[in-house]
Amino acid sequence: MDRTMIVNGNASLEVAPDAVKLLMDVSIEDKDISVAKDKVAFISNDLCDKLEGLGIKKDSQIKNRFQINTLNQSSVLKGGIINKEVSYRVTNTLILTIDRDDELVSEIINIIPTEHVSLSIDYFLKDTTIILDKVIDLACKDAFSKAKSLAKASQIQLGEIINISYQSYGIAPRAKFEMMAYDSSSTQTIETNPEDIIFNENVSMTFEIK
Repeated sequence: MDRTMIVNGNASLEVAPDAVKLLMDVSIEDKDISVAKDKVAFISNDLCDKLEGLGIKKDSQIKNRFQINTLNQSSVLKGGIINKEVSYRVTNTLILTIDRDDELVSEIINIIPTEHVSLSIDYFLKDTTIILDKVIDLACKDAFSKAKSLAKASQIQLGEIINISYQSYGIAPRAKFEMMAYDSSSTQTIETNPEDIIFNENVSMTFEIK
């Protein structure tokens, strides 16, 4: 029976995000859908103008996601008569993705209207390939180091690697971020210095024992 030794290598890296996505939801509810649309358009255009004042190009940098929801409300009147009312919630989401700039993000927060606008901020890495490769390399080196230490302590000689098993505990690009919801009508303070993104990798190596 062949003798083998299985060793797990682990590695972790913390990396500061280098990009940020801001989602600004402009939302109005009204019984008249045309009124709701007009109000949303007015607030959205005004916000875009203010963003352009910060050097952000409306046509090339800001994307729009438009949505209409129908809201049905029922109430029982005297005599058991059911009164149904229909209203509409119109939402336009302004989506802005930029390189990380904490000062600019703070300026954007300050120009957001105090009503009918909510904000979420997603920090992420534009490219995780280099980081993932580095963490995997560190995990492999950790496995080798442990194997050599165990072999020396056990007074055995390692042979070739006969199997490698890899499991990623890292993150997919844009999948993990510092999410912050913000109600512009509140006195809540937005933190524009997010935590680092953590990458964790695990490699299992099976060594032949000579």
